Amino acid sequence: MQEKRGIVRTSDSLSLGHFLGEPTLVSPATKGGGLIFTTGYLAMNPHTGEPETGSIEVETRRTLDNLKMVLETAGSSFDKVLKINIFMEDLDEWPAMNEVYKEYFPIDPPARRTVQAKLIEDYKIEIDCIALE
Repeated sequence: MQEKRGIVRTSDSLSLGHFLGEPTLVSPATKGGGLIFTTGYLAMNPHTGEPETGSIEVETRRTLDNLKMVLETAGSSFDKVLKINIFMEDLDEWPAMNEVYKEYFPIDPPARRTVQAKLIEDYKIEIDCIALE
């Protein structure tokens, strides 16, 4: 029997689809087969849905906090993250981003990919992950 995928629902202010003006465009996360796949998260204020842009440290912290909330809503946590994908506007900011990242994954961090990419609006970082339920 094939398992159906589940949709993880969050508040509208934490939904990237809602932020983009297309609530049905993207799900905050999906799950199936014991895994959770999050959408790419940005530095959005989880209470207002407004951008919280600033330094790479500020945006990394807000983005990881948002990702943590989505994982917790899905019944998971950072301890269960298998892989993280990080997209950055400017790889010269990698050392500063990495200092904040280490606060969230101080030991036994998950596998990670970091690439340079053109992001929407004026964001400096976007992060998604795959985690165990």
